[in-house]
Amino acid sequence: MFEAVKRPMPFVVLREAGTVGDAVREALATASPEERPGLERAAELIAAQERLTDEEVQSRWVRGVLADAGITPESGHVASVKALREAVPGGIRLTDANRLVLAATEQPGPA
Repeated sequence: MFEAVKRPMPFVVLREAGTVGDAVREALATASPEERPGLERAAELIAAQERLTDEEVQSRWVRGVLADAGITPESGHVASVKALREAVPGGIRLTDANRLVLAATEQPGPA
């Protein structure tokens, strides 16, 4: 009788890694030997961020919000959803917070 409708998440993941990566790669092209190691490491870190999916970025954000609120997986799902809803100015829908929390707890945390 009732059918679940899967809606897209109401969040847009903004990515600046590409722009920053381009700037670091340009700097690397003209870097002195002393600057190269640091810029090469920065380029590696930025490339790793560029490879993340939108879902991974959202999940990392959710885990960060929950950690800032002192919420652990052991705190429970309801506490996690409540903390996430309170952390967003203007709030977010209960169903969206629920899906974000579920997605974040299903994905492995940062390595």
